[in-house]
Amino acid sequence: MNALELIDRLCAVTTKLADIVRDQAQFIEQMETVDEEIKKQFAEKRAAADEELDLIELKLRP
Repeated sequence: MNALELIDRLCAVTTKLADIVRDQAQFIEQMETVDEEIKKQFAEKRAAADEELDLIELKLRP
């Protein structure tokens, strides 16, 4: 397996993990016991991570 194949697999796994985080976030946001400010903070963190992931993936994939 060459470096490009490894990078592609890492990107795929990272994308799967990001999808899991989004699913968990939806579940957490549906819970009424979570403070709105906390929901907002996590949403901002997820957005920043998603943006960074997209930029990295664009540069790494052929």
